[in-house]
Amino acid sequence: MSRSLNLRNGKITCPSCGKPTSLLLDGVCPRCYVKEHRLIEIRKSKIEITVCRNCGAYVNWKGKWVRRGEFDVENVVKEFLKTIYRPVGVIKRTELERIDENKFKLKVYGKAHPMLEEYYWEEYPLEVVLNLTLCPNCLNLLSKHEEARIQIRAFNRELGGAERSGILKSVEEILVNIYDRDSAAQPLKVEESENGIDIVFTSKRVARDVVSKLSSQYFFDVLETSKDIGKDDSGRVKRRTTYRILLPPFREHDIVKFRDKVYFITRISKNRVFVFDLETYSRSALTLSKNMYKDANVIARASELEDGIVVSIDGSYVQVMSLANYEVYEVFVKASEKYLEYGEKIKIFKRDDRVFIIPYSFITEKSI
Repeated sequence: MSRSLNLRNGKITCPSCGKPTSLLLDGVCPRCYVKEHRLIEIRKSKIEITVCRNCGAYVNWKGKWVRRGEFDVENVVKEFLKTIYRPVGVIKRTELERIDENKFKLKVYGKAHPMLEEYYWEEYPLEVVLNLTLCPNCLNLLSKHEEARIQIRAFNRELGGAERSGILKSVEEILVNIYDRDSAAQPLKVEESENGIDIVFTSKRVARDVVSKLSSQYFFDVLETSKDIGKDDSGRVKRRTTYRILLPPFREHDIVKFRDKVYFITRISKNRVFVFDLETYSRSALTLSKNMYKDANVIARASELEDGIVVSIDGSYVQVMSLANYEVYEVFVKASEKYLEYGEKIKIFKRDDRVFIIPYSFITEKSI
């Protein structure tokens, strides 16, 4: 504990330097006290940082591998400062100045004792040593170690071309965002087949994150399974995890029968199916649920619908011509004036002896 003596109106000789002073701190004048007492106690003047030479991840002061975008040695050194010194005076602020590639200067502004009148700067040299190696994520990538796999499938159908492209684009955008903090956010491989898409990762953590973020864009049923694949060097069991994503049996512009009604699907969002009732010519939105996987019966794919054109409208009776065979059909359409115009392009769906008309505007309607 420091001792002080303040002679408000008198002077005393400093026993250390022999100069007169009105304030003694631990038995010496302020000038001598500052010489003998630093603002901080340096525990070590050399900072060693382990850095992945491939992705820029580094071992932080807690001993964990982390990645925060592009490696910046100055920012990382600032993180380590709390481990190399202990404040012993009154500290106002600190600044870090880079001298050259591996030398820094820690500048501290404060005063060694609360009774000192003025604050002042002190400087402390620091040396930084970067130990380059490979982080566990990059080692796994190089060794092609598969820890998790995302299987993207559709229930009772194949994935469409646009569907595949859209999902892969979404996955790519998700991985770009994750990569800034996790270098494992790069697929080991992407396998495409008639059944669907498999995306292989070296990290279960990343695969799980991708599935979670995809669920905010698409509706799907997901099944997680794991199997033991051996033991690591420490004897812990190694597991490989598979996430099976199962998309609905229908796609946009398919025709489905659901609860005894025939619907044309105009678009699909994350949690709703927007439909057009081909019997009543009314629009509505159905809540997506897993029950629809088995209850919604696809009776026609979008590719099976014929192109046509409206050639005549007489009240609720509409004549249309198929552009596939030039046959003309007369169809009774409720509220025809609301959706159809003479000369307008349409899609034609024939089921048994009935003909249904789908306005072309529903085909070009943008998805959400």
